[in-house]
Amino acid sequence: MVPAIDRAVAGLGDQPLLARLGLVGPLGRMNLAHMGAWILFFGVMTGLARTDGMHRGDALPFWQQACAEARTGACERLLMIEGAYCGDNVGWACNELGRHSVDGRLVPADTDRALAYFSRACETRFQPGCVNLVTPSAPVAANPRALDLRLLVREGGPNLLDMPEPERFARACRHGWSFACEKRSASR
Repeated sequence: MVPAIDRAVAGLGDQPLLARLGLVGPLGRMNLAHMGAWILFFGVMTGLARTDGMHRGDALPFWQQACAEARTGACERLLMIEGAYCGDNVGWACNELGRHSVDGRLVPADTDRALAYFSRACETRFQPGCVNLVTPSAPVAANPRALDLRLLVREGGPNLLDMPEPERFARACRHGWSFACEKRSASR
């Protein structure tokens, strides 16, 4: 890379860098001012940790609702998110994928695939997954456990194992999980 960088710098010639880039005149100075303002803005936002906050697209209930409303690409996105969480050993997500494989609405019905997902859910000790292994034709649904929420509501950060359960349920409530709002209210 060093020879390429040397050639690029030599290609700039004797003119100052700003002149070479066309940033010398009044329009160039305005462009520099705008770039500086954006750099300052994003620097402050990053410093205040406001760039990685919760977005409604991070919330699984959002995608469940969007899929139910048949919004374009929503069901595919829901399956992708649930698949990623199942891969991270979230028992609830594995159980949901198994349920989708039984009902055949979002993916083609496939009992073997459903049993594999239910088995994975059961391995994570998600009880409905174990029940569904026994009677896969009428799969049982359940809300995520507090343990599952450690990943489901992490908002792009690390898992929330150290976060107290009431705070996890409060965050889940903000994400649109209605059962978590009820649990949070009951614990007060």
